[in-house]
Amino acid sequence: MNVFEGARRIALFIAGVAVVGTAFATVAHAPYVPAVYEVVFPGLPPKLTKNDCPSTAGRQYFSAKTSQGKSVSITLCMLTMPFDNGEQLIPFRSDGKGMLWGNGPYSEEVSAYGRRLEQKFQLTAVDDKLLSEKVTDVFWANIRESAKYLALGLAIYWLVIWAIGWIVRGFLGIPQGADRKPD
Repeated sequence: MNVFEGARRIALFIAGVAVVGTAFATVAHAPYVPAVYEVVFPGLPPKLTKNDCPSTAGRQYFSAKTSQGKSVSITLCMLTMPFDNGEQLIPFRSDGKGMLWGNGPYSEEVSAYGRRLEQKFQLTAVDDKLLSEKVTDVFWANIRESAKYLALGLAIYWLVIWAIGWIVRGFLGIPQGADRKPD
């Protein structure tokens, strides 16, 4: 019985499981791509922005699918504006004649407004293309990152395996590269 050959097979099996597991986890895990849309005024369409949502704004979170079926995490950022009483409120309704209703970000009216915006939300063709490309970019970045960590992990793993073999061979008096003592 060759213990070293058995140990090599076990080590290869563990490395193979690590490669397959990492590949599966990387490909199965959908990339996270956030998109922030600003809502400035009732009746105006949400606009994709690179800005963060201010802490005073109302938010509505949901996922949308691009035309290619890729999932994007959407944040509708309902911005505040100054009202006649001096308060910064989120406008949630307009009668079209200059009358405007507003309230705080956690009010029921603003929450209902956010749900209505979510139901009507549609990606524009330009945003759809841009976000689809971003999902693809994040997917490949995840693969590169996983491959980098897998390579580092396997290098450390093989270094440990080599060190154990070197130590065991040294104690048993077996030369490097051989599995038995010379006769």
